[in-house]
Amino acid sequence: MSRAAGEEIPLDTRPSTLACLRCPIFHGWDRVDPATKNKVPNENEFDADLQWRPTWSFLRGFSARLRYARVHQYQGPRDTLNEYRAIFNYDFGLL
Repeated sequence: MSRAAGEEIPLDTRPSTLACLRCPIFHGWDRVDPATKNKVPNENEFDADLQWRPTWSFLRGFSARLRYARVHQYQGPRDTLNEYRAIFNYDFGLL
């Protein structure tokens, strides 16, 4: 059995042209590897997700998303993972 506790801080500025910000924070403990049934080290995770979908007519269909994740393993071998992503989308019809 794996346990987790989390909190999310939403900041939603729609329908303006600003952005939607989500910051989930998780703390996991008593994690188990499903394949081996062995315990794995506990960790904390912080995710920040900034999404922007402009309402200006000349950018209709465009969206941008910036993501940051930090996972800190605080038991066993201490390890930290930092991940950065930039995602850009443009919706258009094929037919």
